[in-house]
Amino acid sequence: MDLNCEALTENDLGWADIVCFSAMLPQKPSLFQVAERCRAAHKLIVFGGHYPTACAAECAPHCDVQVLNEGEITWPAFLEDLERGIYKDRYTSEEKPDVSSTPVPRFELLNIDEYGIIPIQFSRGPVSMRVLRHHRHVRPQAKDQDTGSVAAGAGGGA
Repeated sequence: MDLNCEALTENDLGWADIVCFSAMLPQKPSLFQVAERCRAAHKLIVFGGHYPTACAAECAPHCDVQVLNEGEITWPAFLEDLERGIYKDRYTSEEKPDVSSTPVPRFELLNIDEYGIIPIQFSRGPVSMRVLRHHRHVRPQAKDQDTGSVAAGAGGGA
């Protein structure tokens, strides 16, 4: 669910065993607030994304597990451990994945009407003080029933 578009309800928390957050710095206040609510509901709390990767020590007290750096590398390691019934408090790797094998975002899972534009930002994570960014305003279209692919129209770019 996208907390930028909808509120977390008690029903949402009721069925969840694990609550995973991907966050950027502007989301810090709500990240910690919602994580505290999840902790009070006795949920396993997992943090990842740009902000927890860049500020792991600051985020650590607010979650049970940190899945940092490149999710293509660290997320499978966490899931393997979780499946065995054990997990570490931090998963990290300096390895950089081949971005050509990174899956296309599942835009069909979004409620597109909640967004005026969808900026797509990508980088290989914090690299010293240099972060490469690219924005394209994408308006996803319906998923093709025959091929399973998502057609997206792009305009603008910076």
